[in-house]
Amino acid sequence: MDTMVQVLIGLIICQFLWKKVDRKKLWWFAFGVFFPDLDYLYLRQCFLHNIFAFAVLSIIVRESWLVFGLLLHFFLDWLTTDFQTLFFPIVYVKLGSECSWLCLPLVNLVAAGIFLFSLVYRGYPWKKSSRADLLRFTAMIFGLLILLTIHVFYILKSDILITLCTFLGVLLLFGGCFLNDEYIRNFFRFQVFYLGGTDGAGKSTHSRLLAKWLNKHNIPATSLHLFRNPILSLLSKAAHGGKAVRGIDYSLAHRRRVKRSFLSRLRPYVLLLDNLLYITTKVWIERIKGKRIVVADRYFFDYILRHKLLGYPIDGLEWIYKRLMPRHGAILDVPLEVVLKRRFQHPAWYHKKAKEEFKKLAKEKNYAIFDTSKNIDYVHRKLRLHVLKCLGIAK
Repeated sequence: MDTMVQVLIGLIICQFLWKKVDRKKLWWFAFGVFFPDLDYLYLRQCFLHNIFAFAVLSIIVRESWLVFGLLLHFFLDWLTTDFQTLFFPIVYVKLGSECSWLCLPLVNLVAAGIFLFSLVYRGYPWKKSSRADLLRFTAMIFGLLILLTIHVFYILKSDILITLCTFLGVLLLFGGCFLNDEYIRNFFRFQVFYLGGTDGAGKSTHSRLLAKWLNKHNIPATSLHLFRNPILSLLSKAAHGGKAVRGIDYSLAHRRRVKRSFLSRLRPYVLLLDNLLYITTKVWIERIKGKRIVVADRYFFDYILRHKLLGYPIDGLEWIYKRLMPRHGAILDVPLEVVLKRRFQHPAWYHKKAKEEFKKLAKEKNYAIFDTSKNIDYVHRKLRLHVLKCLGIAK
C-alpha cells in the first residue's frame, strides 16, 4: 500500500486512541506502521519488508505497540500487493490478496479526509486554540499537503525529490501529532548564553556548573565547548601532506608574513564559513533535542579574536562576528599573573590583548564581567543570578 495511506491510517488510529493510551505507546505504534517503508525510500529494496527484520526490531525494542504497528503495515501490504518478500532473502513466496484498487489516488484522498476528521474529533482547531496547538495543527496540515502533492497529484517526477518530500511530510505529521507543549515552548524560547574570556578564566568549569544547575531546576540545558575548526583542520592537513599541524607561531615575523600572503588573507573567510557550519549545526542539534539553554564555552568572537591577535587581515569580518554573538552572555576575567600560571602556552602579550578585546566586547554587547579569581562557589552563585535575570525568570 502507498506510504501516505499507511502513515495516515496509523495516525488516524492514534487520534482516536489519544485519551485512552499513553502518548509514547502511540508513537511506537505510528513509527511501526511507517518503519518498513524506510527500505523503499532509501534503498528501494526489501530489507525491512520481511519476517526477519520484524523479529530483530521487535527483540531489540521490546515494545508491544511497535509490534502492533509493524503487523498493521504487513497486513496493509498483504491487502494491496503481491507480497513476495515476507521470507526475504531465503525464498520468495507469493502472498497477498492483490486488491490493487486500494492503491488508487482516490483512496489517498479518502484517507486524508478521514485524518482531517480525526483532527476535528480531537478538537483541532476550534477547541485546541493555544499557540502550541495551532503550531501542531499547521505542521500536520502542511505535512498532509506535501504528501497529497506527491502521491495524489504526482507533481514531482524525480525519485530523489519524491523521497525527500515524503520524509518531510511524514516528519511534519509525526511532529504535529506527538510533540508536547514543553518541547515546543523550549524550541521557541531557546537561547544561547555565552561565556567568554581569556584562556584559564574558568569558562569550561563554569559552563558545566551552570548547565548542571539549570537542569537540576527543570530548565533543559547543556554546555557546549565550541572551539573547533573542522574545515580549516582538513585543509591544513591536506596542505601538509596529511600531517596535523600543532602549535602556534606567535613571532613578529609570522605576524608580518601573514599580512602579505594570499592564503593568509583568504583564511579568515574560510574560517567564517567553517564557524557558520560548525557552530550553527552544534547549536541547532541541541535545540532540536529539546534544550532551552545552551551555555556556550566560546562562540563566534573567540575564533576571529585569535586570528586578529596573530596578525591575520580581518577587514570587515570582526563586525560580522560581533553581530553573530548571542544577546546574553558574560565575560570571565582573571588577573594576568593568574592566567600565566594556568595557561603558559601563550605569551603574556597575547593574554593582555585578549583581555582588552573581551572588555571591549562586553561594553558593546552589554555583557556582565565576573572576576573568577574569587571563590568558585561565590562566582557560580553570581553567574546563576545573572543567567536567571537574562532569561526573565528572576530579576
